[in-house]
Amino acid sequence: ERAMRINFRSAICAALLLLPEQFAKRDLYREICTLSYRGDVRMAFAEDKSKIENIVAGSEEELDGIYLGEVEGPCGAMAGLRRLEGGDGPLAWSQEEGSASSRAELLTHLPRSVLAELSGRVPASASACADPRRLGSPEARWSLAMDLARRREEMR
Repeated sequence: ERAMRINFRSAICAALLLLPEQFAKRDLYREICTLSYRGDVRMAFAEDKSKIENIVAGSEEELDGIYLGEVEGPCGAMAGLRRLEGGDGPLAWSQEEGSASSRAELLTHLPRSVLAELSGRVPASASACADPRRLGSPEARWSLAMDLARRREEMR
């Protein structure tokens, strides 16, 4: 149960990092499902191209039960999400796109293996934790996350 919650939170954090400043609930679920299939070679050759959209459309209630509480709670707070009021339109949010600290907070919730991969993309001099074995400490994870978030801002 605990491991599943951690994985769900990691998926939400990764999706929030990949989504634009404003997005709808379906966009979030599509991004989470896409992450699940990224790297699966069957998706490029053998699978139905609309598989992810079909999963999202057919499982929205289940996805709400898994993810919506986190998005409107802890993960949403980390990302600085604000619910957009759209009347009868779909549920949507706006996130603090420019905040390095909110992006860093989301990054710290990614799996250690993902952070290790990302650390290889940041110059060693820029990262206080260039050694991926040190990513177990919260301080090292935060340092790398801030480096990545700052670097993203510089590239904009």
